[in-house]
Amino acid sequence: LTASGWTGPSAPYTQTVTVSGVSANETQQSIQPTPKLSSQAAYMEAGVYASGQAANSLTFSCSKKPTVDLTVYVVIQGVA
Repeated sequence: LTASGWTGPSAPYTQTVTVSGVSANETQQSIQPTPKLSSQAAYMEAGVYASGQAANSLTFSCSKKPTVDLTVYVVIQGVA
């Protein structure tokens, strides 16, 4: 998540990124984003969370725009 990629005139700010393998149907998958350890403090301070999904993309929202780029790992698991 790039520091310059957040959009919106006020909180919540959003950023949509490509994540291959994400389904548009949220009932088919469990998606767990986790910040890299070096990004964790800024991620938490900004109140970042996954707020939406579409085919091959995730939207993240935050209450305060981070001033640094954040690395986030995404685990995708199918659900029965």
